Amino acid sequence: NTLTGIPGGTTLSVFPGGAASGMTGGTSAGGHGGNGHADFNGNSGGGGGASTVAISPFSVGHLLVVAGGGGGAGAENQTIFIRANGGTGGGSGGVNGHDGNPVSASGRGRGGTTSAGGANGGITGCTVSATSGTLLAGGNSNSGICLHAGGGGGSGHFGGGGSSVGAGAGGGSAFPG
Repeated sequence: NTLTGIPGGTTLSVFPGGAASGMTGGTSAGGHGGNGHADFNGNSGGGGGASTVAISPFSVGHLLVVAGGGGGAGAENQTIFIRANGGTGGGSGGVNGHDGNPVSASGRGRGGTTSAGGANGGITGCTVSATSGTLLAGGNSNSGICLHAGGGGGSGHFGGGGSSVGAGAGGGSAFPG
């Protein structure tokens, strides 16, 4: 695809999304991937940052293109065969972010859509609930005192939801839809 209707000489703001660093969510223009959390067995992953192109100066109203970041993995897999991987972010193959894995887990974070952040996976495994994705930001994993921490949601036009026990977080959505 190409951008059309942009007058010659227009300055664009291009921001490649940052990868998560351990539990810390990746950076993105105007937002961030959600944070993971530590539990008694290890650490969950933060969500990836979204990549954006906007008319400069950057603002939500100036967005032209957003590619969603991927969701972070949960700290523990349900089994060696059932991985707690994060969902992929939206892009050219589909605008909505994907839910975290396993898809049968109630604690998975949901992918962001073109109109709303992904729902969070709840509180199970920790004392504080995961948060849902919002405009340009992924939701955080469950937190507090944790036996089983989930992952942070990926940033996107609307971010993916953070996850809880044994599941990955949702990926962020792309723009335009």
